[in-house]
Amino acid sequence: MMENDLEEYAAKIAHIGSCLASLPHDKRMLGFGQGRAVLLSLLDEHKEGLTPGELSTYLNVGTGRIGNLLLDLEKIGLLTRHSDPHDHRRTIVTLTEFGKKRVHMQKEKFLYVLGAIHNKMGKEKFDEFLNLYTEIAELMVDLGKEKENEYV
Repeated sequence: MMENDLEEYAAKIAHIGSCLASLPHDKRMLGFGQGRAVLLSLLDEHKEGLTPGELSTYLNVGTGRIGNLLLDLEKIGLLTRHSDPHDHRRTIVTLTEFGKKRVHMQKEKFLYVLGAIHNKMGKEKFDEFLNLYTEIAELMVDLGKEKENEYV
């Protein structure tokens, strides 16, 4: 593969990203930035709550970034932090009722958009896209692991 081909591919992918990023905030699929959406989904899956350290591990980001995200989401009433009743040194993060409703609403919105895309593309093309997307994601994870091992 020629370097020019890679540069062309990179430019096309960057263009797609900028088109999606230019959508008004409330028109994006999840209504949150990707990091916030994943964090909120994790908290929705773990009804008992998670510690900031566990969130950091799940999201593979530093605790400082998690702290900032939690502060922002707490300010708008989507989550709450409280001491673990069994170990007061630990902080547990859970969704508020408002946060649960927002996550549910955003999941419904995502399913609607996904269904609309599926209907426009057709089952065969959509399945092909999903298979390619999955393969690319797995390759990226594998490449990331290989790169990590180079530095160990």
